[in-house]
Amino acid sequence: MTSDLFLVPTTADFFSVIAIDSLSGILPKLCAWVKMARVNPILKEAAYPFPELKFKFLGTIVQNYRIIRGKETTGFQTWIEKIEKTVTDKLKPILERNNLLLPNEVYT
Repeated sequence: MTSDLFLVPTTADFFSVIAIDSLSGILPKLCAWVKMARVNPILKEAAYPFPELKFKFLGTIVQNYRIIRGKETTGFQTWIEKIEKTVTDKLKPILERNNLLLPNEVYT
């Protein structure tokens, strides 16, 4: 990945919660693989050397939910809260361990 930042797009549903949980398991493997690839002599000496892992988590974005009278409907709000909880409880610790977070002030 050659981007500096990444977003996790979601929609207010069960599948987004599962996807964030899955991402929590995949990111440590990606980070470990990138570290191994960076020291691989073939990739180090390639015309386009394997880039350093320096991308950071920018946040999540929740899309495609219904707003009535300026607020999310109850059903959507429930899933939005579950997404936030899954990010906080599962994804954020993984991101911290792998140095994929920006300074805390950015996320407020």
